[in-house]
Amino acid sequence: AQIQSILSLLSSFGASSSTIANVNAALTGQPSTTTTTTTSSSSCNFTTSLTMKSRGAEVTCLQQALIAGGFSIPAGATGYFGAETRAAVIAWQKSVGVKPAYGYFGPISRAHWNLGGGSSSTTTTTGTGTGTGTVTSGTGLNVTLSPTSPNGSVLVAGQGIGDLGDFVFSNPSSAPINVTGLTFNRTGVSNDATLANVYLYNAGTRITDSAGVSNSQFSWSNSAGLFTVPANSTYTVSVRSDIASGSSGQQIGVSLVSVSSNGTLASSVSFPIMSGYQTISAASLAAVNYGSPVTPTGTPSISPQNDFPVWQDNISVSTNPVKLSSM
Repeated sequence: AQIQSILSLLSSFGASSSTIANVNAALTGQPSTTTTTTTSSSSCNFTTSLTMKSRGAEVTCLQQALIAGGFSIPAGATGYFGAETRAAVIAWQKSVGVKPAYGYFGPISRAHWNLGGGSSSTTTTTGTGTGTGTVTSGTGLNVTLSPTSPNGSVLVAGQGIGDLGDFVFSNPSSAPINVTGLTFNRTGVSNDATLANVYLYNAGTRITDSAGVSNSQFSWSNSAGLFTVPANSTYTVSVRSDIASGSSGQQIGVSLVSVSSNGTLASSVSFPIMSGYQTISAASLAAVNYGSPVTPTGTPSISPQNDFPVWQDNISVSTNPVKLSSM
């Protein structure tokens, strides 16, 4: 019942059917399910930001919608924004990926809210494959922005593989689909040089070499397939980039502008698919400095032997501990 309440709330906030399916799969832990939910969209229309000590009809409407969605406000819809309402807003923000989840119902939260009327809608999700989640019924490869995609968060100048946007590819067909090409645009108040190297990741695994940004655009292409979306399943890719030092104060985002594959795109896919914007700040998280020169130096003549050090260097770590997991 709690899961159904969350799914109903997502639908009332205007979430796509594939997003609802993905959340359902994550909450149930089952990659293959069939679920039907019927919901009504919220009629709340927020004209101002709501926070602690706010009062009025908009607060009441927000409270009623949160309670209907399964988020606890013990005092009920009182029209007063207190600690209980703030806790419920935080829980909702976390459930839909609003960041930061501080309980402030401001522009970011309002952007996630469905401002439509009270029309009813029915969403059906199906799936029988062995992929990473359930998919929507229909035909063609569907592409949406993931509900976990970062929005309104902060990157740090000089950091590695900062997450710029997460995109979900959903395959409702009975055969796998190979995605052979993706093209993105850099968006926001930023420069091409801000994105030093751009990669595609699936969870913690890098699936492409680095791409460069030119004229605000970057892309990957592989006729054999950049990645495969299994039948009746989903596949999520993250656009990650090394953030150039000296870029503090810029605002950065990405938009997906084209997809090529050996399958047909769903008619509902509309480009560009925009990520949220993130602000780049100046901060000292940690530093890993490699010494010079490394061992061995030059171009030594190496005789066949066991246990020869092909690379060795002294590394100093400062400010905070660092996890070194791969080279």
